[in-house]
Amino acid sequence: MDGRHTLSVAEGILMALRRYGQTDAFDELLRVAHRHHLSVLAVAHALVDLATNAYPPLGSPDRHADPTASLAEWESRLV
Repeated sequence: MDGRHTLSVAEGILMALRRYGQTDAFDELLRVAHRHHLSVLAVAHALVDLATNAYPPLGSPDRHADPTASLAEWESRLV
């Protein structure tokens, strides 16, 4: 999945999960990324991974930087 598609899917997840508009969904991705010192794309990838139960798991060196702490606020609603 390329970066734009990943961001779009992550926004869609938040739009469904939180009933946000697209701008609010992107703003939440930005807030989480800033709060945890990650890129927006890393947070978006992690959210999509979490929502789709992707393998390899979050935090795997084969995936991306460990964003698991940044996902705690979404995890309970997705799992």
